[in-house]
Amino acid sequence: MLTLRLNEQPLKYSLWQSSSIENYIDSEGEEVTLIFDGEEITMQEGEQTVIYGTPVDTNANISPMGSKEAEAVTYGIDTTSYDAVIVTKKDKLPFDEKTVIWVESEIEYDDNNNPNPMSSDYIVARVNKTLNVDRYLLRKTNRQDVIADD
Repeated sequence: MLTLRLNEQPLKYSLWQSSSIENYIDSEGEEVTLIFDGEEITMQEGEQTVIYGTPVDTNANISPMGSKEAEAVTYGIDTTSYDAVIVTKKDKLPFDEKTVIWVESEIEYDDNNNPNPMSSDYIVARVNKTLNVDRYLLRKTNRQDVIADD
């Protein structure tokens, strides 16, 4: 299955680079540690900092899932929990399951000039590679109901 360039639209994507969890600091500026079974463990805060790379421009055929009943199981995957799909020729895009995509929204940046993934339109939720094509199942990211569920 080949996709026509006529059906492609411009989009931007950003690949996940790293994530970290901050260590707890006490009132004296020292890291808080615990001893558990003789092993020293540094206490960490609950929120994870996720860093994405510089957004990249590309073109791809992105389609809403449409009638979810008609396409409930495709290639052995239940597609009812996804919002859109990108189908490309094999190995055209370097997407993984943490890639974020902007189609209509503007990219917002944090104080360190890193893209804010919550300003994106979609996140790649599932990658399905076949012999000739790659299929990326997407979930919306900038909707409040999706943010609350994740």
